[in-house]
Amino acid sequence: MKHAPYHLPAKQDTITSPHPTSWRLASLHQASTRTHSRSQGRAIHALIITSGLKPRVHLLIAFYCSTEDLTCAHYVFDRMPQRDVVSRTTLLAAHGRAGARALAVARQLFDEMPTSDTVAYNTIISACGHHGKFREALPLVSAMLEQGKPRPDGFTFTAASSACAGLEDQNLGSQVFYELPKRDEFTWTTMITGFVRVGDLESARRVFEVMRERFDVEWNAMIAGYSQHGLYMEALDLFRDMNGKGIMLDEFTYTSLLPACANIGLVRTGMEAHAYIVHREAEISLPVWNAIVSLYAKCARMEVATKVFDAVREKDLVSWNAVVSGYTTLGMITEAREIFEKMVERKELTWTVMISGSAQHGQGEEGLTLFNRMRHEDS
Repeated sequence: MKHAPYHLPAKQDTITSPHPTSWRLASLHQASTRTHSRSQGRAIHALIITSGLKPRVHLLIAFYCSTEDLTCAHYVFDRMPQRDVVSRTTLLAAHGRAGARALAVARQLFDEMPTSDTVAYNTIISACGHHGKFREALPLVSAMLEQGKPRPDGFTFTAASSACAGLEDQNLGSQVFYELPKRDEFTWTTMITGFVRVGDLESARRVFEVMRERFDVEWNAMIAGYSQHGLYMEALDLFRDMNGKGIMLDEFTYTSLLPACANIGLVRTGMEAHAYIVHREAEISLPVWNAIVSLYAKCARMEVATKVFDAVREKDLVSWNAVVSGYTTLGMITEAREIFEKMVERKELTWTVMISGSAQHGQGEEGLTLFNRMRHEDS
C-alpha cells in the first residue's frame, strides 16, 4: 500500500520556532520517526528538555527504536514514572528485531510486563521464531491457549505456524487456528500449507474440505502437497475437480500437475496439459517450460523434450539437467554428451548424472574421463 508523502509542519512549527508547543514537537517527532532522522529527533528531544515541556515519552521511545538507538530508548524508558504497555511493546519489538543477543532482553521486557496483551504476545513469539528459537516460542503460544486470554488472533496464528514449521510439528498451530474468533483466507491457507510442509496430508485435506469457499491458492497448495509427497494420483484427481469447478489454473497448478504426470508415466495427460497451457497462456514462465521438458524426458519422449528445450529462449540449469538426465537414463550417452558440452555452467549434479549414466551403460572409460575432468575444472 502506498502512503502519501509525509509533510513536515509549516515553518512556524519547526524546531526553530521561538514558542514551540508540546503538540508541535510531538508532530515533528512523529515525522522524525517515519523518516528515521536521528539528528532531527535528538534535536527535538533536547528542545523538549530545555523548554520544560512535558514530553510524550512513548513517541521518544518509538523514535529511538526506529533509529535502532536502543541505548537512548532504554534511557528514556527507565526514567518513565509509569511504564505503559505501548512503550514496553515498542521496546520489546525493537529488541526482537535487533538480533539473537537482544532477544534475551526482549524476553525479560515481556516477562516484566504486569499484563500482556495480544500484541505483546505476538511480538515476542514472532521474535523467537525470527531468530530460530522455536522451542522458546511454542510455550508462549501454549500459555495463551491455557490462560484463555489474551485471545490469539491472525498474527498469533501466523507466528505460531512459523514456529511449528521450524519444529515440523503443526499440532499447536492447529490449536491456535481453531481458537481464532475469525478465520480469513490467509489463515486457512497457512493451516493447509503448514500440514503439507510436515507431510500430514490427511489433516491438510480435512481443513481443505471444511472451507466454505476455496480459491486457487488452496487448491494449488493441496495439489502441490500431494505431488511433492508422491501421491500423484491424488494430485491428479484433485486437479480434475479443480478444473471441473472452473477454478483459475496458473503456473503453480501446472508445476504441480506436470511432475505428477511425469512420475507415473501419464504422458497423454501431460501432453493434454501442455496443449492447454500453450493455447491458454500468453506467456509461459521458465518453471513451467522446465516442467514440460521434464515430463517428456521422464516419459522417454526425448525427441519432443529436445524440441521443447530448443524452443525455450532463456534456459537455466534445471532445463539443461532435465535433457541430459533424460538421455542418460535411456543410455543415449552420445546425445547427452552433446547437450552437456553446450552447457555454459555445470554443477555437481550435472557431472554426477553424466558420470553415473556413462558407467551404468557400459561406458566406464568415458565416465572416468569425465570424473578426472570434473576434478580438474573444480580445482
